Amino acid sequence: MKKHIDIKEPPLNFGKRDGLITVEYVRDNPRADQVPDGKLIVVGVKNRFAKWAYMKCPSGCGDTIMLSLQRGDDPRWRLTIDEDGLPSLYPSVWKLDGCRSHFILRNGKVIKAVERRRYY
Repeated sequence: MKKHIDIKEPPLNFGKRDGLITVEYVRDNPRADQVPDGKLIVVGVKNRFAKWAYMKCPSGCGDTIMLSLQRGDDPRWRLTIDEDGLPSLYPSVWKLDGCRSHFILRNGKVIKAVERRRYY
């Protein structure tokens, strides 16, 4: 049984800049109450290194998501910033607890991933 992921545009986009997620760099790990909606908080130094990424779950559950960007960690995510300063994360983010949301962040847009099972 193979899994197939369909991508759907959801009403999950939030943020301060035209509904897009923007990036803010900080030197120290933030507390959960310091992570605002619509921001990807990156612990590190812009254009040099990034250790962690924090964001509020776009499902609206209120959870703060913490993602490792460090080589050697498993799992880890790769962060890219486009020419407009908007973030993308690779691979997708899949919460295994709480609301169990599964989404993709590409060029500042949150895209919901819907799993479908195919039997072949």
